[in-house]
Amino acid sequence: MGEENRTYTQEEVNELIEAYERQNAELTGRAEAAEKASAKTRIQTDFISKAITAGIKYVDDAYKLADLSELQVTKTEIYGMDDAVKRLAVERPYLLHEEETKKARRTQRSIGGPTNNSK
Repeated sequence: MGEENRTYTQEEVNELIEAYERQNAELTGRAEAAEKASAKTRIQTDFISKAITAGIKYVDDAYKLADLSELQVTKTEIYGMDDAVKRLAVERPYLLHEEETKKARRTQRSIGGPTNNSK
């Protein structure tokens, strides 16, 4: 007689349900951990790309110092990275390549300072 015709007791059914629920919880936990790891890798990759484009020389240090708390991360997009990199470059210009630091200094104006630099 095959398994398809077998009759299960309520206790056996309960054991099968518990085993299924344990396995489901374990697999769900693994999937969530994999999603978090994937999101972290995507954030790091996006940061590195945008930091290099922005002229940041010390990318690893910059990543550690960056405030990425405002990022919105979906399965396909990361929103707010451009702003985070720009803010970091302004707040910590020593992370930039020398020429980028000079550009940042030239474009910064003090409050109440001259607005016409053609003189």
